This record gives sequence, C-alpha cells and structure tokens, in this order.
Amino acid sequence: VLPDGRKIELDDFIDDIAKARVTGYCVTSGLVDAYTKCLAAPVFSAPGKIEATMCLVVPIDTSEDRTGELVALLRDRAARLSIP
Repeated sequence: VLPDGRKIELDDFIDDIAKARVTGYCVTSGLVDAYTKCLAAPVFSAPGKIEATMCLVVPIDTSEDRTGELVALLRDRAARLSIP
C-alpha cells in the first residue's frame, strides 16, 4: 500500500521484479509521490544473492538521458560494493 492509499497490483509488482532482474536496475516514476522517481540497483552479497539496493531519488522531470547516466553510475557503484 502506497502512502496515498493506492495498492500495487501483485501481478504488476512481480512483473516489475522480473524486469529488474533482467535489466539489472529498476526505475519507478510517481510511485511514492507525483514529483519524484526512484532509480535502484542491487548490491550482491554473493553471486545471485541480493543483499541490498542503492537508490537515488530524483525529480520526476529528469530527462531520459540524465536518468540513463545516473542509472549507469548507480549500477557501477552498486557493483563495486557487491561481492563477486
């Protein structure tokens, strides 16, 4: 249940998780509030075991180019913290 009372559909949530596993990151826009989007990348404690995520919250109107740059930076930093 989101802060505004909306409920995330379970099938949608599972689909988003599957997509994030494939892409190696997740971007949600307007999920928590109407003004921000969250960029997240996994930190692994062992191969295939996600221990945590690193994330950035940016204004929702951040350009796609800038979002892509930030996702690449975030994935790089998360990989540096991960155990190979």
